[in-house]
Amino acid sequence: MTGKNQSDRENTFSYRILSAIFFAIIILISLFSAISFIDDSLYLRETFQEEMKETEQNLVHSANLINQGLILYDTSFDRELMTHFETFLDAYTRSGGDPSLMNLSVLKSQIERGASGDIDLYIINETGIIEYTTYEPDYLLDFSVWPEVYEEITQIRLNNAYSSDRVVKGFTDSAIKKYAYFPTPDHRYLFEISLSSTDFDTTRDRKFSYLAIAQDIPELRKIVESIKFFDETVTFSDDPKTGLVGSEYYPDYLLTPEKQALITEVFKTKEDRQEQDRANHIITTYLYIDLNDDKTVSSSKLSLVAEIDYTTAVLDETIFSKLILSLAFICFSIIIALIIAYSVYRFISKPVDEIIEDIEIIADGDYDHPIRPTQGIDLERLGKSIMIMVDRLRENINQIKGQSDQIEEQSEELRQELVQRNEIEKALLLANKKLNLLSGITRHDIRNQINALMLFHETLRKKLSHDPGGEELIDTLNQISETILNQIEFTKDYQELGSGEAAWHHIGEILENIIAENRFFGIDIGYQTKSLEIFADKMIEKVFYNLLDNAIRHGGTITTITISYQIRDTFCIIVVEDDGKGVPDQIKEKIFTQGFGSNTGFGLFLSREVLAITGITITETGQEYQGARFEILVPPGKWRLKNEEIFSSAEQP
Repeated sequence: MTGKNQSDRENTFSYRILSAIFFAIIILISLFSAISFIDDSLYLRETFQEEMKETEQNLVHSANLINQGLILYDTSFDRELMTHFETFLDAYTRSGGDPSLMNLSVLKSQIERGASGDIDLYIINETGIIEYTTYEPDYLLDFSVWPEVYEEITQIRLNNAYSSDRVVKGFTDSAIKKYAYFPTPDHRYLFEISLSSTDFDTTRDRKFSYLAIAQDIPELRKIVESIKFFDETVTFSDDPKTGLVGSEYYPDYLLTPEKQALITEVFKTKEDRQEQDRANHIITTYLYIDLNDDKTVSSSKLSLVAEIDYTTAVLDETIFSKLILSLAFICFSIIIALIIAYSVYRFISKPVDEIIEDIEIIADGDYDHPIRPTQGIDLERLGKSIMIMVDRLRENINQIKGQSDQIEEQSEELRQELVQRNEIEKALLLANKKLNLLSGITRHDIRNQINALMLFHETLRKKLSHDPGGEELIDTLNQISETILNQIEFTKDYQELGSGEAAWHHIGEILENIIAENRFFGIDIGYQTKSLEIFADKMIEKVFYNLLDNAIRHGGTITTITISYQIRDTFCIIVVEDDGKGVPDQIKEKIFTQGFGSNTGFGLFLSREVLAITGITITETGQEYQGARFEILVPPGKWRLKNEEIFSSAEQP
């Protein structure tokens, strides 16, 4: 198949219809696949989020259960510690309330004889500082650094009752101890006893272990890769890794400064945080677990932060698999659609191509060539309709051939008639030229005779200077001669009217020429026409001269004449107005008639005739005693602003 045939086939209506259907199907399939993929992805992600949320709820619940178990275990030592405070208080009484006279080492040995573990004694002064102790690392430890703890021990010191604390880490090291407090009778000091026991490691941490949660949940929930717990020691210890619960089980764990700062922020704000490592398919949640029950001194320091690493590898792999499946489905659909579209196209295009071939043969002049029969009622009807059209076309062609002969005969007659008309027009032009020449010669001869007559008048005036009646007759003869001269000049102007082609005339230049060539003494003539041009006869300058001359002759004591223009809809109105006596209403139209007026009577009549050649009209619209006002109405297409393509509208000047 040639490139031309391929191009023709692609421009067929059936090809375009099937192409549109094909692309519509592809778009719908792609849209359906995209929506399905997006819905599946959202569902998988929402399911993942729900499982994360459920995991964190279970984690908080389990941590609270372990904390309750630890509380029960820790309170089991309270009875023993209350007994030890009796010995501690007796020694304070014997010293006369002076701790410096107390031998805490001897007192410690006495108390340890009946204790279930190692005992240490502490005496805390009013400022919250451990002033005396048997545990050297805590000497001079200042509780005011931790405002919540300091406030708690101050309340205990000012009361009269025993107060128990939890089994917690110390503030100076990671040793696990059970603490208890009792105020001195004078409330100057607060006694503190700590109990450390191997049972804390063997029994307490094994039965009630947060590490068990960290190991059990990842086994139950496959999306959890690891869980680690941090206590608040991580926020102030020199070795923040001591804040990692069961740090000995994580020897390779790296607590970076960035991660430490993040955990510290969670403890401070008590709000969860989340980070995502897309490269390694990890989502890390830092979950704040509030274990503060406000019942012990250290309760505010018992809350935890759980670092939960979720793996998104399975989720990302599943979403990617669905994407590949969607793309494969789209590709498969495109192939199937192409096969179906091509089959349908061939089924439709073949009979259409046959009909087109038959039509092309007929178009080449073989009107007897038949349209081949095709399958399908519609195409069969089309073939019959084409044959009917061909028959009618044949009849019309025969009629046109017959009519063309008649047209040729008529055209010959018209040609001869045009030749005769051209000859007549040439004869008329020649006759008109001879008449114009004759008129010019006649006017010249009459003007010369009148000039001679006027010279004769002057001679006659001198001879009849002593006769009063003769002077009057001579003046009358002069007036008659001047009138004849004016009429001759009018015939010359009227003969030239319309003799040349109309053109564009710049109003400002016309007025400038008139004012320069004619001195209007004592009259202020101003014009505001900017770049206005009008399409008019070549005698347009005489129109404006007549208007100015008419104003001066008949306006009385005028001082100002103004020419301006304004745009009204698509028309341009040129206004010529003065401050003279104006024109009475009864003669506003008569002044434009031939012979009206006290001068020649031709000025305004000729002006209207000149303007009318290009469809321009002129009217007088002034008020009597307020000055004359002539409005020249220029229709659309006959005015413009120079250097601007404005013919029907313009800005107001």
